[in-house]
Amino acid sequence: LFAFVDVRGATAAAERLGDLRFQAYLVELFRIIELTALEAGGEVSDYIGDQVMLVWPAVPASGSAPLHWIAHLSREIAEGRESFDATYGVIPDLRVGMHVGSVIVGEVGQSRTKLAYLGDTVNTAARVEELAEGYSACALITGQVLERFPLPHDLKATALGNWVLRGKQGAIDIYRLDLAA
Repeated sequence: LFAFVDVRGATAAAERLGDLRFQAYLVELFRIIELTALEAGGEVSDYIGDQVMLVWPAVPASGSAPLHWIAHLSREIAEGRESFDATYGVIPDLRVGMHVGSVIVGEVGQSRTKLAYLGDTVNTAARVEELAEGYSACALITGQVLERFPLPHDLKATALGNWVLRGKQGAIDIYRLDLAA
């Protein structure tokens, strides 16, 4: 299972904060993302600018751990709002896209090599995160994620219908996850 987390408004924040303060802001925000993912059995696969790529086993130790992570992350960000605002004058606003499926792991690069997750699953997760741009702070997941992982009681899923994502041929069921009231 792959999740992409993007920091909304990062360009404006970087411009307003300056390079060093923006880097400190991202370090603090990425620490929250990483620690909550680790607690839920996930791990950071990559940092791509102001974006984090996370991965979970398709069958995590706790059945709905990746979805619990979304709820935990949402609560942690909400609890840290005042601190981020006081320290940086910026309140974190994240968008999350998540998809599950098979991938391959392969070495890429010539002068600087690394192992990378490759395949349609990773691309689809990235496209779902892009789709989240049109919604206020939220997580979007595919129907495959909801079929594979039970929805925790502290989240509600809202069906957004079938979407044809950029670069994809067929439509994919998309759901929005929010903290339950």
